[in-house]
Amino acid sequence: MSSKSKSGTTPEISQSKLLANIANSLLSTGPKSEAGKVRAAMNALKSGP
Repeated sequence: MSSKSKSGTTPEISQSKLLANIANSLLSTGPKSEAGKVRAAMNALKSGP
């Protein structure tokens, strides 16, 4: 079966893939230092006047 579903429901994934996704998400926490937080906060600003 294809990994993409046309019915709009989420396709089932293997247990090992689910555990890998959970482990990776724990590492993706964004910037931790104050300098990194300030730099990331500027990402939404657009250049120009």
